[in-house]
Amino acid sequence: MPKQNPLMQGLEQKSPVRETTMPQPVKATRAAATPSRSGRVLVGGHFAPEVQTALKIVAAEERTTVQALLTEGINTIFARRGKPEIAEFAAPAQSKELCRRVAEGESKTALAGEFAVSRQTLYRYIEGAGK
Repeated sequence: MPKQNPLMQGLEQKSPVRETTMPQPVKATRAAATPSRSGRVLVGGHFAPEVQTALKIVAAEERTTVQALLTEGINTIFARRGKPEIAEFAAPAQSKELCRRVAEGESKTALAGEFAVSRQTLYRYIEGAGK
């Protein structure tokens, strides 16, 4: 008589039925958008990894960000086609408000915290307002 598989023995044994409760589904919530992204949409494309690397190198050399370079590029396209240069790195109201309050002498660190942007971004807003 062949020896019975130990796994089959375990399955054949009667075990007490345990009442199990199904876990309640967790409702997925989206994180709130940061204030600097409010009213904004993502405009993007798929490129070779070398394009990303080159953009990051240029951004580092110019002490700016890839987003600022993309803003410049988009506005260059608009200008060449006789369209208004409407791409802005910051929301216009946010940028203007930040610049006004900095000019009034408010702390840049406090303003960066209030507007949920880094100090580096705040300085880009200020520099961009001077152009």
